[in-house]
Amino acid sequence: MDLLSCMKTFLVVAKYQSFSKAAYELDINVATVSKHVKSLEAHLKVQLFERTTKRVQLNDAGKLYQQQAKEILSQLKQAECLLHSAKGVLESRLNIAIPPMRARERQARGEYSEVGSDF
Repeated sequence: MDLLSCMKTFLVVAKYQSFSKAAYELDINVATVSKHVKSLEAHLKVQLFERTTKRVQLNDAGKLYQQQAKEILSQLKQAECLLHSAKGVLESRLNIAIPPMRARERQARGEYSEVGSDF
């Protein structure tokens, strides 16, 4: 299980203080929610919830991790938005018209190999 998925699952469990409600929101089964949380706790080497038969509640470590996890996911979302915005700039296409014979000569010499050509 990847850390990001486990972190997202943790935040939903923390939000509802319920594995079953988290499973419902995430559209996965309760066993998978439990595996994600256990995997995260194993990775962090700390328990994040106090569990009873009827209740799940964040402990002090869980509360600290919740704040940091929210911030991390927010920063990831911002980074994705920045890249998405920049994608149009980074992938712009410039069309230059040159005689086909010159284009073939340059392509044969390997010039501008990173540039695509349409003949």
